Amino acid sequence: MILLAVLVAAYSSRARAGGAKSAASTHQAVAPPSATTRIHIGSCSDTHEPQPLWSVLEKRNADAFFWGGDIVYGDRDPAVLKKRPAWYRNAQELFAAAKPVAANASVLDALYRAQEKNEAYRRYASSVKILDGIYDDHDFGVDNSHGRTFDRATKDAHKNALLDFLHVPSDDARRRRGRGVWAARRVDDVDVVLLDGRYHRGRTAVEGLLGEAQFRWLEGHLRASAAWPGRRSSSRRSRFWLRRSAPRRPRASSSSPTTARGSCACWPTAAR
Repeated sequence: MILLAVLVAAYSSRARAGGAKSAASTHQAVAPPSATTRIHIGSCSDTHEPQPLWSVLEKRNADAFFWGGDIVYGDRDPAVLKKRPAWYRNAQELFAAAKPVAANASVLDALYRAQEKNEAYRRYASSVKILDGIYDDHDFGVDNSHGRTFDRATKDAHKNALLDFLHVPSDDARRRRGRGVWAARRVDDVDVVLLDGRYHRGRTAVEGLLGEAQFRWLEGHLRASAAWPGRRSSSRRSRFWLRRSAPRRPRASSSSPTTARGSCACWPTAAR
C-alpha cells in the first residue's frame, strides 16, 4: 500500500519575555499563533511496496514526524488466497471472509528492520528533530485486532518491536509490562498526544477503546495542558472519543481539522 502522509502546518506561539501566563488565564485570552511548526503524520507504509514520498517529505523541512499506525503489515493473506486473482483477494478482505495470518514478534522485527534500511526513509528520519508514533492493527499483529486478540506477553513483544524501531529508551514508561504505547510529546510549543487504540481495546464499544489507565492519563493530561484550542489534528477515532469522553474544551475554529489514520492529536500551545 502506498504510504499515506499528511502534512500538518501547526502554528505555535513562542514564549516572549514578560509574556508568561498561567494555563487558566490562557483559556480566557489566547493570542493567535505567530510562528510555524511543521509536523508530518504518516501511516500505511508497506515494506513490500515502493515508498516514493520520503524524498519529497525531506524537502518540506519538518520539525517532527509521527507514525499514525500500520507502519508495517505483519499479517498476511492465507496461503490459499495467494493463488487467487487480486480482485478475489480484495473481495475477501472487503467482506472479512478470510482471516489473515497473524504476525509474531520476529516477523514484525524483520519488517521494521527492512523499513529502517530504506535509504530515503533513513535520510528523512535523520532530518527531523523528533520521530515517534504508535501502531494500528496490522503492526499490532493482525487486522482488526484488539486487546484480547493476544495474551499480555504477546502484546508486550509486539509493542517492544515497535519501540525498538522507534529507538525508545529502555526506561521509558511505554516499556512497562501490561501498558500500551500512549504518550505525549512536545514539538516546540505544540502538544502532540498519541493514543493507543489497540492494547486495551475491548471487543465491543461497550468494553471501551482506551482502557481505564489510558483514559485517566489522557484526562489528566488534557486538564494540565495549556494548548491553544484554535486548531486540532486527530483521527476520526480519537476525535470521536475526545468529543464524548474528554473534559470540555473551548470550541475549535471553523477551519477543517486534518485527519490521519492513527490516534494522534495535536494542539498548538499558548505562550506562557
